[in-house]
Amino acid sequence: RNHWHHLTLSGEQRVFCATRFSTRPDGSRLAVPVGLVTLCRFNTALGMKFHVEDLVVDRTCRGQNLGKRLLARCEKEAESVLVGLGSRGECGAITDIGIHSINLTSHPSRVAANKLYANVGYNTRETNVYCKRFATGFS
Repeated sequence: RNHWHHLTLSGEQRVFCATRFSTRPDGSRLAVPVGLVTLCRFNTALGMKFHVEDLVVDRTCRGQNLGKRLLARCEKEAESVLVGLGSRGECGAITDIGIHSINLTSHPSRVAANKLYANVGYNTRETNVYCKRFATGFS
C-alpha cells in the first residue's frame, strides 16, 4: 500500500511523492519513495498555467497505476487552485483566469510513458520546443 505526501518547494511548485514502507533488519520501518511528480504553476500575461515535470516511478512499481495516480493528484491540485480562485470572487468564472490545460513534455522514446499520457486524456500538440543552454563556467 502506498502512502502519499506532498512538499511545497515554493508557492508555485508542489512535489507529490508516493512512498511504501519497508521493514529494516532491526524491525523499524522506513518510508521509501517509489514515485514522484512536480506540478509547477505560473502566471503569465494571458493567465495561469500548469506544467507537470519529473514524473518518475520506481522500476519495481511500474504497471501498478502509480504514474496514473500521480498525474491525477496533479490534476486534482490544479482544479482545487482554480475552484479556490473562482470561489473567492477573484474572477467571474474559472475560465476568466485563462486556465484550460495542464502541459507536460515527454521524449518520443519513452513509449510506456507516452501511452500512459494518451490513456488518461493528454493529447500531443503541434509545437516546437526550444532550448538554449547557458555556459555556467563550471566544469
